[in-house]
Amino acid sequence: MYFGTRPAILFVACSPDPLPGYRAATADEHAGIIRTIDEYYNIIDAAVVTGDIGPLYVRHPKLAHGAVPQRGINMEGFTMQLPSVRD
Repeated sequence: MYFGTRPAILFVACSPDPLPGYRAATADEHAGIIRTIDEYYNIIDAAVVTGDIGPLYVRHPKLAHGAVPQRGINMEGFTMQLPSVRD
């Protein structure tokens, strides 16, 4: 049985300006980012259950291209092929 996982992200700032040009997201930007992340994980959870990655690629077509296995970039398609996911 698959229960899906949500990553826990911890941000630690050591200085008021961690990167040149950094600015905090506005409330609207933050909400949009969180919605997109939540949507991604809902779609990938459904893909693991159904075995169909197509809906993710329809919604986010750039994920279907440019996989870099050594760096874990755009690996959703490969993840769906793992025996632990297929079975």
